[in-house]
Amino acid sequence: MTKLFISYSRKDKSFAERLVGCFGEQQTDIWIDWENIPPSTDWWDEIKRGIEEADAFIFLVSPDSVISRVCAEEIAHAVKNGKRLIPAIARDVAPKDAPPEVSKLNWIFFRENDSFQEAFKKLDIAIHTDFEWVQIHREIQVKALKWERQTFENSLLLRGKELNDTEKYFRAKLTVDPKPTTLQENFILKSRQFAIRQHRILMSISSSVLVIFIGVFSFLPIRNAIYRWQALQLGQTVPIEGGPAKFGNALLAETGNALTERTKPLDAFRIEIYEVTYKRYSLCVSAGKCTPPNGAFDKDKDADNPVAQVTVVQAMEFCSWIGRQLPTELQWERAARSAEGWKWPWSDTIAPSDDLYANLNYERVNPEGLTTNNVGSASKGVSTEGAFDLIGNVWEWTCTPDKSEPDSCWMEPSSPSIPAAFVTRGGGANIPPGPYVISAYRESTSWDYNLSPFLGFRCVDVP
Repeated sequence: MTKLFISYSRKDKSFAERLVGCFGEQQTDIWIDWENIPPSTDWWDEIKRGIEEADAFIFLVSPDSVISRVCAEEIAHAVKNGKRLIPAIARDVAPKDAPPEVSKLNWIFFRENDSFQEAFKKLDIAIHTDFEWVQIHREIQVKALKWERQTFENSLLLRGKELNDTEKYFRAKLTVDPKPTTLQENFILKSRQFAIRQHRILMSISSSVLVIFIGVFSFLPIRNAIYRWQALQLGQTVPIEGGPAKFGNALLAETGNALTERTKPLDAFRIEIYEVTYKRYSLCVSAGKCTPPNGAFDKDKDADNPVAQVTVVQAMEFCSWIGRQLPTELQWERAARSAEGWKWPWSDTIAPSDDLYANLNYERVNPEGLTTNNVGSASKGVSTEGAFDLIGNVWEWTCTPDKSEPDSCWMEPSSPSIPAAFVTRGGGANIPPGPYVISAYRESTSWDYNLSPFLGFRCVDVP
């Protein structure tokens, strides 16, 4: 059912009654204050709830409503809550005399000399354009307000599929009216951060239980099977649909830092949500299936940071150990551009501006003083399908040899004949943001390079 809030002056009551009568023929829930009640705290709270729970806010414009203090306060609350504002002109008003939030919008004229039926059709279209988004916007705003009013109670945060779906929808509607509110963005951000913390706590508990289990069952094959199982549990994946995959960038292709722009068919696959961490990689080392990364790391401090300073062969060995593989260049770029083929995983228009989007060298300082962040820290930089840190933090190995087709994959880590260089993607915390730091950007890296603290990887699961 459509939920509407109508703001008007008492002097336009007869027009308001006629308009509401027309809506009465539809399945519409209308909040309108018919009574001339003196303002009070309870009265204003009820007004605010009516606005917050509405899908659209209709302002009946007239010489009296544009100077009404109450109407102005109602409009301000509607704007604060990101409501779709629709001006319905009951009586002529000069645009300069209308509230600025209203004067910039398209007006629908219901004046005496206008066709009421035609105007009502336009109003109905304005209300129901992209109506699914309007309803989702309203539902999330109501939940966010409840969370805010109950002192940011964690139990009211979004979880699971609802959180994933909400993130995906809001990223796709960043430039569409009604735009996401600051409260909604903070609510979704805190929901994701809480989900990440809960997952890490669960994995920590699992690790403690497994340490005890390994101590009891120290027989090597059993112990190694447990290590592998744990590495798989820590490597959650999200599905990437098959179909035509857009890749490349015409401008960067001129310098060799992107593929030629085109599309290519791609089978469905699953990609790990996070870059492989030191915690996960250490399990493979403990099982004797991987060699340690180059350079020391703090086991406790760096556990949830992406493993770095590993060669492409070491990355392949880890992925093979858990029954997966490194992504091809085409798979990686498809995941990093989302299904829409965007410049960045989260948007086609919003470049990374801080660590919440991507861990990059924003201050353009000496890279020696920079570090990686815990995987998943860039909570605004998640792709529409749910993968984190595809831009920034660490560069990521692919299994595609340099100067090969983007869907080619070389996965023979034990072979004595290894291609000289492989494609790396995504950029690390050592590079500054710029027009080239997009999902299409690519580099060629020697297969045995293991000196960079900003070069890591993630795995994919291919059916």
